[in-house]
Amino acid sequence: MPGLDVVRRAATAPGVRRLTTVTPVIRATGALRGTLVRETRRFALNELRPRDVAARYTLREGGRAVVIRHHSSDVMILDEIFSAGEYDLPEPAAAILDALDAPRVVDLGANIGLFGVWLLNRWPAATLVAYEPDPGNAEVLERVVALNDAADRWTVRRAAAATAPGTLTFLAGRGSTSRVVDADGDGTVSVEAVDAFADLADCDLAKIDVEGGEWALLADPRFASLAARVVFVEYHPQGCPGPDPGADAQRLVAAAGYAVHHAPKDIPGYGVVWGTRA
Repeated sequence: MPGLDVVRRAATAPGVRRLTTVTPVIRATGALRGTLVRETRRFALNELRPRDVAARYTLREGGRAVVIRHHSSDVMILDEIFSAGEYDLPEPAAAILDALDAPRVVDLGANIGLFGVWLLNRWPAATLVAYEPDPGNAEVLERVVALNDAADRWTVRRAAAATAPGTLTFLAGRGSTSRVVDADGDGTVSVEAVDAFADLADCDLAKIDVEGGEWALLADPRFASLAARVVFVEYHPQGCPGPDPGADAQRLVAAAGYAVHHAPKDIPGYGVVWGTRA
C-alpha cells in the first residue's frame, strides 16, 4: 500500500508529531501504522474504536507475530522499529553481527518483544535473553515468544536489569515508559532486580533500554569487560549524571573501549548510542 506508507511516514516527522496531542488525531495517525501488518483493516479499526484491545497481528516484514495493545505506546514503538528504522545498524555493527550465524543477544528492557521480533527477522538463529520487569509488558512479551514458537532460544526474565540483586520500586503500567523510581506511589510495585552482568558478560550484542536505569549499568566497571562487540544504548534524562544525556552516554560507551555512533532523537535528552569494538 504505497500511498498509505507515504502518509504513515509523514506522520512520524518531528513537526507533525508535535501536532498529535488530540485524541482523535492520535488515533488516526495510529491507525496508519496498520500498513505494517497484514491485517491492516483490523488494526486500523482497533486503533480508531474507543475500546482498548490487545490484538495479534502478522508483520508484513518477515511474517512473524506481534501483539499490540491499542491506544498505547505499543503502536509508536511498532512504527519506530519497523518503519522509522530506530534499530537500523551503523555499518560497522552490521558487519560484525552479519558475520555471525547465531548472535547471542541480551535485551535489557524488552517491553513487548518488538525488538526481539526484529532481531529474529534478521538473524533467525539468534538467541535472546530478555529482561522485562513490568508485569503487563512481560505478559505480552511471553505471549509473543509463544506465538513465534521461540521459547527454545528466547528466554524471558521477569526482572529489572541492575548491577546487584535485590528488589526495586517500579512504576508499572506505563508501557514503554514504565521505570524504576525512588519511592512508592500510585502505580508502583515491587519487582525483582537481577545483576544483569551475569548475562551480559558473554553476549555478542547488548541492547540497553531501561528508562534511566542505563546510567548505573554504563558506569559499572564491568561494562568495559563485556565480550559484546556491539552495544545499543537508548539514553534518557532521568538518572543522568550530567546536564547532557547524549554527551554522557557517548562518553561512557567510549570509555568502555567502543567506537561510538550517535543518533539523537527529536526530543531533547533522548537518543541512541551504538558502540562497536573490533
